[in-house]
Amino acid sequence: YRNRAASSISPVAYLSVLHSQSLRQQIADNSHFISRIEMQNCCPTPDKVAG
Repeated sequence: YRNRAASSISPVAYLSVLHSQSLRQQIADNSHFISRIEMQNCCPTPDKVAG
């Protein structure tokens, strides 16, 4: 399933961002984005239930 594969790659992409960029805002945005993806993959979010 494509979403599962993407979620397994996300931490690697996140680490590469940490190493390649020092912008704190960029890091904050990426960590929020990844945690949101992992939440959607592992358990239903209020958005999913409502939708």
